[in-house]
Amino acid sequence: MMTKKIPISIALFAVLLACSAVMTHAQQPYPKVEVFGGYSLEYLGLPSDQLDALKTALVDLGATSVSTSKWLKEGFATSFTYNVTKTLGIEGDVRWNRGNIVNTQIAGVAASVRYTDLPVLFGPRFAFRGNSAVTPFVHVLFGLDHASIGGSGSANGQSLSVGGPSSNGFGLAAGGGLDVKVSKVIAIRVVQADYYYSRVYSTNLNNFALAFGAVFRFGGK
Repeated sequence: MMTKKIPISIALFAVLLACSAVMTHAQQPYPKVEVFGGYSLEYLGLPSDQLDALKTALVDLGATSVSTSKWLKEGFATSFTYNVTKTLGIEGDVRWNRGNIVNTQIAGVAASVRYTDLPVLFGPRFAFRGNSAVTPFVHVLFGLDHASIGGSGSANGQSLSVGGPSSNGFGLAAGGGLDVKVSKVIAIRVVQADYYYSRVYSTNLNNFALAFGAVFRFGGK
């Protein structure tokens, strides 16, 4: 049985084609820098018994109405990520959230207790770039959490704000999100969801954070 010989030119072409495919796959472009900015919402993991005790104390002082909330609805989130490889990035993350955790009416005065949370975090981010249109990612971030408590009151057309104690402690965020490509430079972060642990005021808080916004991508490799 005769074996047909493949012309050397065809063999060389096949080898070059295979090498080209491997190099193209290895050199798929990805941004070197990604900058995110958008709206942030945080659910504060305050122990319910503490809020209940505060409500009881206010009622005992003569409050006619007391409402509490664990949602910090004012906020923004921003992050800077340097992509070391197609998958691994180093991320720096800053968030700011604020909200009234207590609102009350007492002795004709409308008063509120305000909580502000400012974490600064760093850590690895892992992106999955198998699809050029969408990029899911996960990250684990560590750093500093700065929390502060303040209050405000108003009566007879006059208002007063007072600052309260602040606390610095440990912060940890673990979660991920999904970016949808709009152009080479811009993507929309459809959602970013994180479990966020903070240790402030000698209390462990198991928080939850959401963020939405725009991602700006620079460079490419």
